[in-house]
Amino acid sequence: NTDNLEFRQAPAEKIPLEDETVDLITTAQAAHWFDLDAFFTESNRLLKPGGVLAIWGYGNCSMTGGEDDAEAKRLFDEVQPLLSLIPR
Repeated sequence: NTDNLEFRQAPAEKIPLEDETVDLITTAQAAHWFDLDAFFTESNRLLKPGGVLAIWGYGNCSMTGGEDDAEAKRLFDEVQPLLSLIPR
C-alpha cells in the first residue's frame, strides 16, 4: 500500500518539512555532494524517533545500526521494491 508514501525533492541541507515527521530519508549516489554536517543535522530534525536514514551508492551496500533490528529489516524489505517508483 503506497497511500501514505510521498516523494519530495529539495536541497539535502534544507528540506521544507516539519520536525519529526519523516519515517525514511533516502539518498542514492549523491551524499558526496552534500554539506554532510548540515545534512545530518537536517536528517535528525526531520526523522521521527526510530526513523531511518538510508544512504547508498555504487559498490557494496550494507545496513548499519540495525543489523539485529527486525523492524528495520522489515522496513528495508518493504521499501526496496518501491524504489522503482521514484521518477528518474
